[in-house]
Amino acid sequence: MKSFSQDIVLKFQGFKDRNLSKIGKGLLRLGISANIMTSISLILGCLSIYFLFVDYWTFFILAILHLLADGLDGVIARVSKSTAFGEYFDYLSDRLVVVLIYVSLYAIIRDYLVLIVLFFYLLNQIIYVASKTEYPIIFYRSVGLLLMAIYPLFPLTQYLTFCYLFGGAVTMFSLTLQLKHYVENRIRTD
Repeated sequence: MKSFSQDIVLKFQGFKDRNLSKIGKGLLRLGISANIMTSISLILGCLSIYFLFVDYWTFFILAILHLLADGLDGVIARVSKSTAFGEYFDYLSDRLVVVLIYVSLYAIIRDYLVLIVLFFYLLNQIIYVASKTEYPIIFYRSVGLLLMAIYPLFPLTQYLTFCYLFGGAVTMFSLTLQLKHYVENRIRTD
């Protein structure tokens, strides 16, 4: 059972594949594999979060480049041969960027609730991976980066609180979907 966000991700993948497959093939000819592009994406994502509250424009440019590289790694994987390692590497690198957003938020506002949201986020991800990606999950890294990108318009602690509470609400909803999936499977097997 795919969640709403997974449905959107799959539709967007189809759009990217149709429109960017030539770029993916060109990058492969240059020797840039999907795993290399994931590594580039990870480095750009980590650097963008480093600059999140230090230099807005550097953060913004690196975040855009991170999202572009992250989109291209999937395109390259689908025009070549994707591997289980590559899928997990891409998944983990994307989640690391979200974890770094939460850590950065905690470093700025020092609200222990950020750590509670981070705990539930990690629990949500562990359940997803432990279920071999069968349980539904809601991905929101791109939305999180977008919320951080518009932070200069609302440079208030309350806005940052809204950001992590939004992430917490999405995470709790995602955990609820996973619990529902678990209960439905138990009922069917009993």
